Amino acid sequence: MDIPEIIANFEPSSNMNTLPKPLGVLENADAVEWVERHKESLLKRCRELANPKNVLDPDEVRNILQLIGYNGRNVPEYKVAGNILVDELFKRQMADAVAQGNPTITFMSGIGGAGKGTTLQRGGIDTSGRGVVYDAAFNDHEKLYDRMEKSRDAGMTDIEVIIVHNDGLTAFKNTVNRGKKIGRFLGINYFLESYAERKPLLWNIAEKADKLGVNVTIRPLDNAGNNGRGSISIDQALDEWDYNSEHYQNEILKYIYDELQQGRLTKDQATSITGDLPKLVSWLDAEGKRLAKGITGAVQQLGEQVPRGERPVGLGVSEDVANERGESYRSGNDDVIRFESHAEQLSLFGNGETQPTKRQAERQKRVAEMSDAELLKEMQRDIAELDKAGRADWGVQTLCSQEYDKRHIKEYNAECDAVRKMLEGCELLSNLYLCIR
Repeated sequence: MDIPEIIANFEPSSNMNTLPKPLGVLENADAVEWVERHKESLLKRCRELANPKNVLDPDEVRNILQLIGYNGRNVPEYKVAGNILVDELFKRQMADAVAQGNPTITFMSGIGGAGKGTTLQRGGIDTSGRGVVYDAAFNDHEKLYDRMEKSRDAGMTDIEVIIVHNDGLTAFKNTVNRGKKIGRFLGINYFLESYAERKPLLWNIAEKADKLGVNVTIRPLDNAGNNGRGSISIDQALDEWDYNSEHYQNEILKYIYDELQQGRLTKDQATSITGDLPKLVSWLDAEGKRLAKGITGAVQQLGEQVPRGERPVGLGVSEDVANERGESYRSGNDDVIRFESHAEQLSLFGNGETQPTKRQAERQKRVAEMSDAELLKEMQRDIAELDKAGRADWGVQTLCSQEYDKRHIKEYNAECDAVRKMLEGCELLSNLYLCIR
């Protein structure tokens, strides 16, 4: 199939844990160029996929870029390309609404995790009859007002702005729980910066509304604690809504720390949430810095463990290869160890708290003595073995937990291109590259 036909039949996933296989990986300028080249096909497919048809949700639009490597954890690399589609869809949806005699638009604004959908349902607010519903965070009041101006200029005569509020801790917890389900998280620093950015939003929008010269309705909805009062007045919201992120940052840090201590976050999840934590540290008080240090240590420790019951030990290579390497060979389901205790997890890398098994010790000793070139060669062979055996997905997960992966991929990221080059022709290439990035 050619690219337009592939796009026309593409089914993106809202769950980043179950992504379709990409055509390849294109990021930043390359992604923009690809979107421009196939823009009409992409726009048509986005409109077909929209549900309900009057809703414009930038997160859902961006999912079409899963075709070229978007995975929910790399938003910056696809932001510009996604915005090209969102901006054009915005224009076309408004034009259709005006042509159909329904020049009405609703802007939904709320920090990630505010609970916009559930708050609307609880308040009995129905937007199905609106010409366009633009559902985005809109943390920046200038960006929201710019879209309001553009909608007026496009002929929209009835503008509604629904602003949903939740307290910082509850909203952040909601983003983590959502991320566990669909694989898309917000970093803690990004969340706190965005939360603080919302402080002047309601006041500025209320002040500027009359300047638009069309009917503007502003509806503040309170969802504090996921069980707020629903619709309140603008004056109440201005008096009561607290967007000082400093009031929440230690509570959020404590929540993350507890999640890690209770084993409720995987390494990938924890990294997605705390990857931008260093940007926040200089702003923290003594308690916040203590929590940040504990979080950093806990995340690093996750890198030395295999999540319980999720990953196998060793690459499960064929008996011939195992014999050649002087390692023990285990067949069938014996390739997979299901960990039943924290101590047993730690034993994988023999980090001093427990002793590794004989087979683990053999592998560790042999890997420690290998050169980088030998590591690359072994990676290539292991992956080819698994690919040939039809165990690709399992193999990629396992690769990312191996001793040589820790040493080579994480400490020698510059060698990733060499890995890719050596693996050309291997069906695992695109999945491997996504994994090790």
